[in-house]
Amino acid sequence: MGGTLAFTGHANGFVTLRYTRITTSFVPVTGISGIPSSMNSGASVLLPAYANPSNATYRMIVWERVSFSGLSYSQLGDNSLYVEGNGWIDVRATVINGWAVGTDYGQTFRINVIGGGGGYGCYW
Repeated sequence: MGGTLAFTGHANGFVTLRYTRITTSFVPVTGISGIPSSMNSGASVLLPAYANPSNATYRMIVWERVSFSGLSYSQLGDNSLYVEGNGWIDVRATVINGWAVGTDYGQTFRINVIGGGGGYGCYW
């Protein structure tokens, strides 16, 4: 909880202090939306995800690869995904402190990859 403290000086040398308390309530994330369910192989796709509700206290999303099948290569950037092959990839979207302070909110999404002609073997 925070607030503001205001000082007012008077001509007689006295100072008036006024404290205004600001109260805010935590709004948890209840879902993440905006993830595509499929994409083409050999193309990049943006992951324009949104943490809901729009007035959630924390809304920034962090991405990670969880698992995949049938892909020869995948690269996950800040908000973009590039894959080669024909199969699927599971990505996890996490909002740090999204459920409560100290408790993250996360959802895993499966994205089907179609048209797989790409792939150049193993990438180390």
